[in-house]
Amino acid sequence: MYKKILVFICCVVLVSKTLKSQFVSVEGVWHADTVQYAAPFYLYAVYLVNTGNLPIYENQFEIVVATKPVSQINSPPFIAQYFTDSIENGVFLPDDTLTFEPNFPLQGGNALFQQAGDNLIVIWPNFTNPVDVDTSTTPVHVLANVSSVYEDHNKIFNIDTKLYDILGNEYFSIKHVPLGTIYIYNGEKYIKF
Repeated sequence: MYKKILVFICCVVLVSKTLKSQFVSVEGVWHADTVQYAAPFYLYAVYLVNTGNLPIYENQFEIVVATKPVSQINSPPFIAQYFTDSIENGVFLPDDTLTFEPNFPLQGGNALFQQAGDNLIVIWPNFTNPVDVDTSTTPVHVLANVSSVYEDHNKIFNIDTKLYDILGNEYFSIKHVPLGTIYIYNGEKYIKF
């Protein structure tokens, strides 16, 4: 009985050692770790390696680049962009590396990032043939846009002019506007500090 089990285990080990596979790993991603929200995002390079033991016969491959805020990682949707590149000679041999180097920036802003703060860049390759692929997840910090905020201490308020906040509440003087309120005076918006 033990001999049969030993022979069975040896057969399983021998078969598993010779199993053929097509597997592609993302071995490297090169991009900035901090970007402005509306600025273009430069993905400098993505390195794919055929870590399987069979060649992949294909003329082109696709790279999917998606982003997601870390705080919302478990909720859909991802914002994704798709890029296609060719495979030299139509064959991707075992242990070979494909380098995807886009010569253009990715559109920033809401075309790529959902919000400022910590985001994840998820990159995965896509092939027409059935191939097991590995994904890459790298962090990027997105800085918010800076708006022009200035203080004007020399503003003289007319006593007869009424003030309104952005919700439409009316105030009869600057003394009655609560701190931190955005109010409108003569068609311009101000924040009371």
